[in-house]
Amino acid sequence: MSFLQQLERGNYVQSNGPHECGHIVVLFKKRRLIGLDFLPHEQALDGAKGVFETATVELSKEDCVALAAGLVGELVCVGQYDSQRILDDRNKVKEIVGQPLEDFVLEAYAVIQDNLLFFALLNIQVQQKMLALLNHVFSLSDEDYGKLPARIAVITLAEIERVYEQAQSTLDGFSPQSGAL
Repeated sequence: MSFLQQLERGNYVQSNGPHECGHIVVLFKKRRLIGLDFLPHEQALDGAKGVFETATVELSKEDCVALAAGLVGELVCVGQYDSQRILDDRNKVKEIVGQPLEDFVLEAYAVIQDNLLFFALLNIQVQQKMLALLNHVFSLSDEDYGKLPARIAVITLAEIERVYEQAQSTLDGFSPQSGAL
């Protein structure tokens, strides 16, 4: 793999990871999360091979905040959001409730802000897993790539729960009773 390919893949993961983690944090807090998957045979809106998808139960009105959290995750970590990446989220919100995605951004921001350490730790873990997976699958021959399953787990609900517990445990260490501060 060339240096330019590595750089492009790293840039992709640095913006896509926070996007997916935004979705994950809100869905996790609402107990509607299943995990994060890679769909190698799907095509992204920009034509790229493979799609990352936060797996959840069927989307409903209560998930509009989670859809907006992808945009917020990008803003928090990258300082801007990719209008093409949020296009699918924007369309889903419009389809579900007939409102713009932006109507749910402040609530999504509040959830991420209230769970900032969880979001940050999760983002580190998700980016590492995304990069490792992408490096592996894109090193495969076309024939072997074609044999990949339709859905590959990137991070499971059990792993996300462990990250949440780690964040909570860390924060508990800073409670007024602990004397840590």
